[in-house]
Amino acid sequence: DKLRDAIPGGGGGGGGSTVNASRLAVYGVAGVALLWIAMTSTFRINAQERGVVMRFGKYVETVGPGFHFKLPAPIDQVTKVEFEDIRTDLIGATDGDTENLMITGDGNVINIAYAVRWRVKNAEDFLFQIADPNATVRDATESAMREIVGRSTLNNAIGPERAAIAEQVRERVQGILDSY
Repeated sequence: DKLRDAIPGGGGGGGGSTVNASRLAVYGVAGVALLWIAMTSTFRINAQERGVVMRFGKYVETVGPGFHFKLPAPIDQVTKVEFEDIRTDLIGATDGDTENLMITGDGNVINIAYAVRWRVKNAEDFLFQIADPNATVRDATESAMREIVGRSTLNNAIGPERAAIAEQVRERVQGILDSY
């Protein structure tokens, strides 16, 4: 009895230990909740990235490099997009087992291999406007290349006009992708 009286909350009916245990459980749950909120409310975006913030799956904003705050998960989610990275796709005979045959304006058939170098211009459009950006860039480039080569002669396509054709293709692809 003396031991029970010496323990705080231990005297007078024996109900004190359950009160302390429930209070400890509440503090534990509150501590875990605060830790979860703190861990899911901050994020860092690197210099070559952009962060697209979505609240309940709907676009809210795009943030640049640095340390940022958001509402805790699952309310806000952040998707990081490599923004400054230049992506390269090889099209034609250079990708191993495929040929990229095209007909020139004067009726000749040529096999063209080329590389497409591109980067993300707008992070939200990259995430939300196109289902497969890599395939879209590849398809738009191939379409533009076929159009421009189809209007050129064989000599121009493989000769001195190659740089002008490349620039026309670049402008055409940019126009196609901007429209998407």
